[in-house]
Amino acid sequence: MELKICEFFCFCYILLLQIQKTKGVVATLQENIVDSNHKYAFETMSLPENMNFMPVLGNGHLGFQVMGDSVYLNGLYNGIKGLSHRARIPSYANIQVTNYVELNGTVKYSMDTKSGIFKTSFFPKSAAYKLDHLIYAHRFYNRAIVNQLFISRLNCTTDEDISTNLDKIIIKIGQYPGNATDDIEFTIKGSEEEQPCETDKLIKNTKKELTIKRICGNTKTVEDPIYQEDPSNCCVLWNHVPEEITLGPTEKTSMSFTFVMTVDEHFSVAEQEMMDVLAQTDLDLLDTHIKEWKHFWDDFDIELEGSNDSMRLSRTIHASVFYMVSSLPSFNTNQQRQTFQGLSPTGLGKGGSNLNDYQGHVFWDAEIWMHLPILLISPFWSAEMIHYRALKAFPAASDYAKETGYSGIRFPWESAFTGREVTQPCCPLVAANQQHVTADISHALRLHLGATRDIHWLKREGCKLAIPIAQFWASRAKFNSTTNKYDIRNVMGPDEDHENVDNNFYTNIAAKQSLQFGDFTACVCSDDSDHGNWTYIADNIALPYDSILNYHPQFEGYQPGTQIKQADVILVGYPLQYTMSKSTRQNDLAMYENVTRPTGPAMTWAMHAINHLDLGDHDKAADMLARSYRNNVMEPFFIWREYSIERNETGAVNFLTGAGGFLQAILSGYGGIRIHLDRLVLQTPSLPPGTRHFRMKGIHFLGARLNIAISVMSVQVEFTKCGQDLIIVIGASQQDVICGVHPRVYDITKQYAEIRPKNSIQFDLCRIPST
Repeated sequence: MELKICEFFCFCYILLLQIQKTKGVVATLQENIVDSNHKYAFETMSLPENMNFMPVLGNGHLGFQVMGDSVYLNGLYNGIKGLSHRARIPSYANIQVTNYVELNGTVKYSMDTKSGIFKTSFFPKSAAYKLDHLIYAHRFYNRAIVNQLFISRLNCTTDEDISTNLDKIIIKIGQYPGNATDDIEFTIKGSEEEQPCETDKLIKNTKKELTIKRICGNTKTVEDPIYQEDPSNCCVLWNHVPEEITLGPTEKTSMSFTFVMTVDEHFSVAEQEMMDVLAQTDLDLLDTHIKEWKHFWDDFDIELEGSNDSMRLSRTIHASVFYMVSSLPSFNTNQQRQTFQGLSPTGLGKGGSNLNDYQGHVFWDAEIWMHLPILLISPFWSAEMIHYRALKAFPAASDYAKETGYSGIRFPWESAFTGREVTQPCCPLVAANQQHVTADISHALRLHLGATRDIHWLKREGCKLAIPIAQFWASRAKFNSTTNKYDIRNVMGPDEDHENVDNNFYTNIAAKQSLQFGDFTACVCSDDSDHGNWTYIADNIALPYDSILNYHPQFEGYQPGTQIKQADVILVGYPLQYTMSKSTRQNDLAMYENVTRPTGPAMTWAMHAINHLDLGDHDKAADMLARSYRNNVMEPFFIWREYSIERNETGAVNFLTGAGGFLQAILSGYGGIRIHLDRLVLQTPSLPPGTRHFRMKGIHFLGARLNIAISVMSVQVEFTKCGQDLIIVIGASQQDVICGVHPRVYDITKQYAEIRPKNSIQFDLCRIPST
């Protein structure tokens, strides 16, 4: 089978391995890649001792760790049931210069989150030239991982300055794809219908010869034959990487080399991507990628100014946003967008059978820890996350409820390709008891509807999830004739140190809100389901409360002083936004802060920070914010680890769950942004510690874009883009929102403020549940 690329007759001037004798490479790089001292970029002269703390790059289709030997593809899993994990693809994009030492010079490494590029710059001691090696997951050509090497002479300014006395520059290269994968059976023979893969196909033209290599194959094991009939396909294309590249003594001032690896489920897609990438000049290919990231940061940003210490906070914010967004689909792509198949705790660039990487599975982390920041950044991404639950996971969730004796849908604790339960065989009680994940998905639905008022989405997809989730909880809650309350027994809350408990406070509140939301969505969607008692059950669900100590026991029988793993009860105050007295909330915080493992996961302390801000305790909130990231973010590349450095084990690395909790502390805590079904509340926005100016740019709400600027003296809001007709309530006054090119600036300093739709007829017909 001949490659179609051979028919691409214009390849002689755009070939992958060709030498492009382009002037001005250094200037272009300096123009397009942010200076290393900027808040977006992190520079170092040495790599981390633990290479697991290298940057993780991706584009929503592909993900990988820089200088790692593995690439992961959205939705590609191998292994049956609890052994299912992201399938490892050998990284033919792991290309490294091997003769830095013998060339004798200085090497600098930088991760630029503004452009999504990891750059290695080499300056030989002779100062004769500079070498820049760039690697990135292309944000527009999102089936491609790109390596580019730019060599620029520094001792001449024009081609005419070159003489035969100049040194010959030799750069040696190695390609390190790692061992063969255990997850994919790559083949080299067969018919076209079987998607065979031959290696070392040559593209020939009158001037050059270019080798394009390719392998295709199938994952070895389906996740569950009930939901997956056949293994998944995977095709990989890449060009031959030479042992060395050279710039001769009579050659021009600058040269560039590009190497590409493309991956897709379908050979034709991977091949088309390779063709389209090769149709670009090196600089155009780079520029297209940079423009996509520039468009993102132009639309959304979080800006801080203040003391020197605030720079680390600012960099942590930008790194957290960047690594999270890197695992989400590109807004603009070269080919048809692939279905997004969920956001795992360590993102798309991690997976495999390593349990610390959570095997690429989707947990409650997606809905409770990562969803809210993503929703405020882009409702498109929020909808994509929900779509995974509605499309991919729904059939298995429906069966799961029936198999366990309940109505509606029950989502598994861990899901992957098919949506069935894929929790490791080690932990059956976790899979059986952590049922709050189903209510957490309802919480995300509620936030998405509140932020978008997208009735079409609700009727197409939202009600499809919200109503059967309420049906599940209605069947799960059992009436107790002794207490006249509905109990939810045999569960595990977010605190995994306590399994098989009754009436976990967090689970019961989340279930209560799911039942209320189910009633509301059934009304809006005119659904005729039997839901007459859902609100009644919600109003009478058992909620543990100790009237003497004025706090909420974590579950029935909880004894004060008992150690817990992570935030549980305090999640009810935020993010569930359940209304309770100030004194009870204070007591809950005091009770559980003293017994939470000090080395527990990072996001716990971010939630404590938000709750303290709600209570007006800014000193305590600042302590909790610092605790949420200082010892969990590893420099120089600001990579999140699950557990604090005080603990011997790192846990998950590139831990987006921790990043999501931290970003909520910034956006919802200090930013004060709270989404309700009928409004957005700006709840006493304040300055993060050590800052004098704090600005959130491009917050999405009801189709509008908000900028919220907080300084020592004022809090101001402006609307740079219009959506639905909105009103803003400031204190006792109400005004129409004026937005656009010259938006009105609204001063909300020290005043209650909320933003509402001007017209909400469809919602007004149905009872909006309170929190």
